[in-house]
Amino acid sequence: MWNEDNQIIDRHFARIPNGTSNNAEYEAFLVGLNRAHNQGITHLTVRCDSKVMTDHFNHQNNVTNENLVNKMDRIRDAAKKFEYIHAHHVYREENREADRVANMAFRQEVDSLD
Repeated sequence: MWNEDNQIIDRHFARIPNGTSNNAEYEAFLVGLNRAHNQGITHLTVRCDSKVMTDHFNHQNNVTNENLVNKMDRIRDAAKKFEYIHAHHVYREENREADRVANMAFRQEVDSLD
């Protein structure tokens, strides 16, 4: 999580056993929303390299996977806690830090985030 000065203010990762990459993206979105809310953040821009998820959040596509639909319902409930929230797609090359942390979780590298 970055602030408006592009400084990292929070990092979190967790391995999701037997999960798909879509499942991990949705879960990370939900966890990030909850962590941002718990830190008192009221205005949030979400940058995500999962176009499926950002389009789903923005009502621009219809995902039929029941698990992902249920997760999106939880994400949208969490999003209601913010005065402003915007989610947009970025390419993986523009999201390297998030990709690096996700890969750490995938490989279970928990010793250091730096």
